[in-house]
Amino acid sequence: MGKLGLPGIALPGNVAGLLIAVGLMAVFGVAIAANPPITTANRTLILRVQDGSVSHNGVTRPTFSMGGLVIVGADAYVTKNDVPDDNGTGWATFYHIDNFNTPSAVVAPRTIRMKGSTAPVDMGHVNGMAYYRWPGTDPLEVGSFYIPMLKAVGDHQIAQVNNQGEITAFFKARQGAVEKKIASIAHYGGGIFIVGTGGENIADPSDANQILKPYYTAIIDGDWFELGDMFYVPTTKQFNIGQDIHYEPADDELLVPVWDGKNTVGTATGRKNRIIVVKLGNIQDGRVYAPRRWIDLTVPASDASKFEIEGLSRDAGGKLFVASNITNPAGTANIDGIHKLTGQ
Repeated sequence: MGKLGLPGIALPGNVAGLLIAVGLMAVFGVAIAANPPITTANRTLILRVQDGSVSHNGVTRPTFSMGGLVIVGADAYVTKNDVPDDNGTGWATFYHIDNFNTPSAVVAPRTIRMKGSTAPVDMGHVNGMAYYRWPGTDPLEVGSFYIPMLKAVGDHQIAQVNNQGEITAFFKARQGAVEKKIASIAHYGGGIFIVGTGGENIADPSDANQILKPYYTAIIDGDWFELGDMFYVPTTKQFNIGQDIHYEPADDELLVPVWDGKNTVGTATGRKNRIIVVKLGNIQDGRVYAPRRWIDLTVPASDASKFEIEGLSRDAGGKLFVASNITNPAGTANIDGIHKLTGQ
């Protein structure tokens, strides 16, 4: 499915098994690993996003970990969550930023909860966000937001949320009979999404510096995200932490941000980010899509001790914005924010 465009690198058959069994990654690794053009992005702070707070039944938890970013018209939406590893439950705050990127911007935080309830919902690890307006059938006129939760396989993986932060549906995810763990999401076109999964990266046995990250086309069918064609985007082990994704239909480009904060090559700085830009063309099962270019953003230690791009989105004019987890240079406070990237 998809549109005509530049082809990727086709790998026939059962890709994962074939790559490992026959070692085809050694053959294709040379072409994929060849460095594409790199542009160095400049950043401009648009808005600091303060940590949120969720209280319920006498318990209060801070929501401090940045998630997805979506820009819809003149407004922006972003999430922050409580890290579920700390307490087993991930509560989250949904921020509506009215008049985004203007001096009159207004930030309205809301606890993510079921529609008609005030109780927070376990959102797992809020790990991204996509937006789609279902023509004629959407539960809210302005559209719905889809938030991957990166929960255990077999649990709900994606929440459908309205612009008030209310959950209107939950979905599990599967490809055929195999259930999947969803880590990222982007709207592709019509009722089609692109999703990234957790725990399915493939390492090239012939190139110790290379990883293939899997992505799938997906549609909603009842209570399920049904995954279809699978394709791969290559990255290096230095930039091995994948984040949310964004698809730009005007350019037919998939943007995949990756971070060096837990790399296995050299020393992790936690301040180096790369956005992999891939031309999708006609999506076909089993293809590996070599990057058209890399957009690099390295933040000096004098500005932050950690700078991790988590979500990204383009506005109607094509400007690129990123939402990031940021820690001050002393490592003592969160200074999370949304930046505009230029020079890319």
